[in-house]
Amino acid sequence: MNGDPTEGALIVSSMKCGWDEHKLNKSYPRVDILPFESDRQFMATINTDANSNENYIYLKGYIEVLSPLYDTSGNSFCLLGSKLLSA
Repeated sequence: MNGDPTEGALIVSSMKCGWDEHKLNKSYPRVDILPFESDRQFMATINTDANSNENYIYLKGYIEVLSPLYDTSGNSFCLLGSKLLSA
């Protein structure tokens, strides 16, 4: 497995749960990436749902940095985009 150890662990864990990395990459192709930087303490990817053409942002990083980026009102988590850009 190449790349970041955390990324590798996430891929292996998802495979153990029955997810297929290649099918996911085809169904949700990556559009862009915001790489991890120590001052920001998280990374983000933007992926598009191939069926609905909707974009999704996936985040990975320190919970202390990520939790203020979410608005948990309602039944789902909503990323507060302006905070992501300024974080």
